[in-house]
Amino acid sequence: MTSQTIVIGIILAVLVLGGAGYWYYVNDASYAHQFIGGESISNWDFQGAYEGNAELEEKAHNEIARLEGLIDNEEDDNTDYTVYISIANQYDLLGDGENEYAYLKKALAIDPEHTGLAWHNLGALMERLGAFQTARDAYSRAVQAQNQILQYQMAYLIFLTNHFPEDAPAIEGVLNEAKLVYGDNPTLFEIRARWLEETGKIQDAIDMWKKIRSLSPQAAPVIDSEIQRLQGLL
Repeated sequence: MTSQTIVIGIILAVLVLGGAGYWYYVNDASYAHQFIGGESISNWDFQGAYEGNAELEEKAHNEIARLEGLIDNEEDDNTDYTVYISIANQYDLLGDGENEYAYLKKALAIDPEHTGLAWHNLGALMERLGAFQTARDAYSRAVQAQNQILQYQMAYLIFLTNHFPEDAPAIEGVLNEAKLVYGDNPTLFEIRARWLEETGKIQDAIDMWKKIRSLSPQAAPVIDSEIQRLQGLL
């Protein structure tokens, strides 16, 4: 199931530092993260956005050095949590999953319960590296930490519908919990509609698109095209 959307245009990559909430100090050691279901990573490297571009790679390394100088810096406004996340993001750009993981664990050591950003980014990393059970756990923890942040709900739902589309109870559960926070949200409805189509429930998907059209009348021409396409599958 594609994660690209027609109406809302969801783009979910590694989140940066907006809307992450508050941080509660625990310690600056690494969080004792455990892989799920016996999963492990044999190759931590991937094609980062900066990889292969010498100028951009140098830029990332310089930024890492700058950020490391902010750790435990009482004069800087950033918390160590945000600094660790920022360093992890630079390693993501370099395609260095092992160091990205290491710095995400440092952020989790500071706050594993009240802030979802590190969990979300860990989920994205584990998904990229193919550890889907571990990614699922991380995405779930991001939502548990801050279910008021729509991006975390969306990321978890898209992950589940992409990799565990047969787990209807889990997907419906997350959708229902999200509805309690966001009400009739067209973005969440779109995720549901695409999942329903993927699992062969074409008429249910059409009905969901009709609900989306009522919530997003400005997108009616595009939605009508989608409905027409689905009607051709009946």
